[in-house]
Amino acid sequence: MKLGYSKVWYILIFISLFLFIYAPRLVFGITINLSIVVFLLYVIIFFKYFLRALYIQPTFLMFWFFLAIYNLIVAYSYGHDYSFFSKIAISVPLYLIFGSIFYYVVKRYSFFSGNTPLIFLLKNILFVILINSLIILGEFAIPDFKILIESVLFNDFSNVDIIHYADHPFVLRGFSSAAGAGQSLFSSIGVLIVFFFYFKRVFTLSKTIIYFLLLFSAQIFLGRIGLIFSLGFLGIFFIKIIFDFILKNAIFKVRIFLQLLAVFILFNLTISVIDFDADVLKWSFDWIDLNEGIVENSSSKEITDNYFFLPSNPIHLIFGVGFFDGSSNIYNRSDIGYVKTIFSCGVIFGVMLYFLVFFKLYKFSIKFTGSGIFFCSLIITLLLAEFKEPFIYQNFVGRAVFLMLGFLGTLIFEDNTVYNKLKSNKVTINA
Repeated sequence: MKLGYSKVWYILIFISLFLFIYAPRLVFGITINLSIVVFLLYVIIFFKYFLRALYIQPTFLMFWFFLAIYNLIVAYSYGHDYSFFSKIAISVPLYLIFGSIFYYVVKRYSFFSGNTPLIFLLKNILFVILINSLIILGEFAIPDFKILIESVLFNDFSNVDIIHYADHPFVLRGFSSAAGAGQSLFSSIGVLIVFFFYFKRVFTLSKTIIYFLLLFSAQIFLGRIGLIFSLGFLGIFFIKIIFDFILKNAIFKVRIFLQLLAVFILFNLTISVIDFDADVLKWSFDWIDLNEGIVENSSSKEITDNYFFLPSNPIHLIFGVGFFDGSSNIYNRSDIGYVKTIFSCGVIFGVMLYFLVFFKLYKFSIKFTGSGIFFCSLIITLLLAEFKEPFIYQNFVGRAVFLMLGFLGTLIFEDNTVYNKLKSNKVTINA
């Protein structure tokens, strides 16, 4: 493939990844979800890869379709709205299938070039997050740019209970469907990838810190949960830096000092350009007080105080009541992911759901040498975040996680297929 032609294809593939994950909804007379458009285009253009993807993780795919049907039946029997969880459960297999097709497309056009498939995937997910972070900071710094972005994105002004991004002074979403906790947590996973790349020596120290500052600055306009996890990752990163500084030679120490100095100067220049006013900082950091610690009336803290409860009826606990969101005559609404899952499909299928996802991520940590720190950190992050909202199987995080499961699952499937073919032909294989 010619170099210029290859670059055009890569740009198109990257844009498609961005649109699939962030799912911006455009308004041109009708509302168009670009994530759905991208998926349909992939299926039509790469139909043979779509058919192949159906055979790669059939049990996992069928499990989610089963959950959708199960929830529909249970919700209907209890008089609940089945559209919430059933729609999510149907969407998850589509994320997996897209990840599989994406792998085949990337492999077909030889985009791995110098990167392992895992590094390639994580790099592109990171750059997707970085691009939207730049758009968010641009919206805040240049109000006319925000007006331009929001003029083409869908805003539901008829619903007074949600944020209207076009009118809000500082809650920004970039070129995506929403801001809030979902995108904030997704951005913090970008921070995790950045630090993982530093540990793997993919990124230099200066590049690592610059990317962190960019992501962290954008999170201020998104939501608080990403800030909390990002600060946790930063603490681990600093421990690594301190150990490196102590153990390495004098030249390395001088290099670290010069890079930190350059980043510090750049950070001050950035702060002078982007003026974070008091209202923004108060909203973003309402969960912390320098004198008192955690603020007792924080809206983030209220979630665990008011929404963490389980069904009182054992039958409801075991089998669920089909209630994910909306209103119920049986139980109050909860925001917590584990509670929503149990209400939707019961504790048995809920445990199976989480086990299958985390077990697959854990298997990746074993399969891909040197990736344990990333996948284990990701698992811990998702386990903790689920106490706030159901991030694992919906929104930006859900699309990225199941895209990853589809992409890497397909890689392993293809490797095993090639291995078995070679083995059947009695060809010697080097491990």
